[in-house]
Formats: sequence, structure tokens, C-alpha cells
Amino acid sequence: MKILLPRRLPLTFCLAAACGGVLAQGYPNKPVRVIIPLPAGSPAEVPARAMSDALSKVLGQPFIVENKPGADQIIGADACAKAPPDGYTLCGLSHTPMTINPLFHAKLPYDYENGFSPIGYLGRFVGAVVASPKLAVNTVPELIELAKAKPESLSWATLGGTSMGPMYNGWFKQNTGASFLQVPYKGSLEGFTAVMAGDVSAMVIAVGPTIGPVKAGRAKMLAVTSANRWPAVPDVPTLKEVGIDMPPSFNSWIGIFAPAGVPADIIRRLNAEMVKVMNDPGFKARIITATGLEADDYRNVTPAEFAAFIKEDREVINKAAAAAGIRKPTQ
Repeated sequence: MKILLPRRLPLTFCLAAACGGVLAQGYPNKPVRVIIPLPAGSPAEVPARAMSDALSKVLGQPFIVENKPGADQIIGADACAKAPPDGYTLCGLSHTPMTINPLFHAKLPYDYENGFSPIGYLGRFVGAVVASPKLAVNTVPELIELAKAKPESLSWATLGGTSMGPMYNGWFKQNTGASFLQVPYKGSLEGFTAVMAGDVSAMVIAVGPTIGPVKAGRAKMLAVTSANRWPAVPDVPTLKEVGIDMPPSFNSWIGIFAPAGVPADIIRRLNAEMVKVMNDPGFKARIITATGLEADDYRNVTPAEFAAFIKEDREVINKAAAAAGIRKPTQ
């Protein structure tokens, strides 16, 4: 018997690929929530918030940032991973929930490998090694020698025991013999404030927010973590120039993600709009360069390329962690 199909099929009967196209064409038709697991105004939060604002303008719907800091960014990352995969919850994630947390936590409530759909890459941060103006050092070698002479007497601001702070400390101890007392803070700006006040000896923080205070004499910038000197502080040497060959994977990156399962057409549309924003000269100057993201990272990165980048970054930083003497807990 011949089965006759109606001329027009309801949306529920269309092919998955075709439906994805229909969804993407009408997306978004209501406000989009963007979860950022960091305090408002922190260096890694600023680019994700700025991109959310830019997407609001180009896509005609509010992209509302919701800050969910705490617990090594686990709270916010978990909330994003478990949100409905409809494209109306996105998240701005740094490499902490994606590559660092798996090194320090035996178990995580979210699936860091398969729980997210990468959308767009915002760049890798250039870090600055900053020291208290009260500390009698002016170079990284001098900082290392003082820490070696007085183990645990110099303090180092971190974002907790499972952040890049312990990675830097572990690397310094393993490769130079310098040992610092780790002091945890809720946010990097809070830690930098402690450095400026002389409550903490040193730390590594994104270069952008440190430039003004350093030029005002409120902190010392001993080195930058980029491959080349940072244009805004041309007199500050790179770590490599002063003999510290630290892995580039120690520099945090930031990107926009969605929960796994969001239709591919929506992911592609968001990525295309992000690439346009990233290549806008005004956005570059006002947000990317000013925040301290690597200039070489202004790339037209597709979701697939971003996913490959994350996989490679995870492999590299696992090796770097091993070299720093950091071992993942078993429980």
C-alpha cells in the first residue's frame, strides 16, 4: 500500500539537520543566560562579560551575565553543564574548570571532557609576576634567591589550593628550589590588592589590571609570561629572558561554552558572531589588548578547533603538572 505524506510536516517530524537550521534561524527569541564562575570585574571575567554584551547587540536579545564564583569555579561550571541544552544557557569558562580542576580533584560533579560544547575562544592571558613595593627585590632571580634563602618566609597569593598559584609554586620549587607560603584569596584582584598593601610578597596575575598600579609605584612588575615583551610595559622582561623557561600552558585562557547537546547550528551561529566581534578593531583595543590577552590569539577559531585546542592544552598541562611535582588526589 502506498503511503502518502502531507505536503507540510510539522516541526516535530523534520529531519534533525533541517530542524537545527530552523532553530538557528530563529535563535535567540528570548534572553540568554551566561554563567561566569568568577567574581564580577576579575580579569578573566571581563572578556566573557564584554562578549556577552556584544552578542546582545548583534543578536537582538539580552545576554544576561550571572556570576557564580566559588569552589574553584566548580559551582558555576556545574550549573552550566546541567542546564537545558537549548542554547539559552551559555558559560564563560577559563581553563581552571576544564584543565586545572581535574588535576586537583579526584571527582568533579560535571563532566569536564564531554559535558560542554565549545563555542568560541577569547584568548590566552599574559601573566605578570608582581611583587610588593615593600619587598627588597627588583627581578625574578632576586625573588627566587630570597625565597631560597628563607623558605616559606615569602608569601604568594593564589586563588586557592587548586588554582594556577600552586602550579607556579610547585614549578618554582621543583625547578629552582624556591619555596613560597601560599595565601588563598577569592579573586585575583583581591590577591593583587594584598600584594600592593604588602600583606603578600608576590603573585602572578593577568597583566592588564596591573599596569596602572605598577606605573604609579604601588607594585613592582618583575616579568611577563608571554613569549615577547608586552607592548604596554616594554621595559619589563619576559620570564624566558631572565632564565625562567616556564611552560606556556601556565597562562590561563578563556572561552564561551554551552552545555553538551545544544544544536550544532546554534553553536555555529554563535561562533560566527563571536569571530566577527573578535576581529572588530574597537573590541580588540578596548577589551582584548587592554585585558592582557595574547595578540597572536586573534584567530578565526571554529568550535572544532577550539575543542582540539582544549584537548592539547589538557595534555600539555598534565605534563607540566607532573614536572611541577603535582599529583592528582586518589580520593
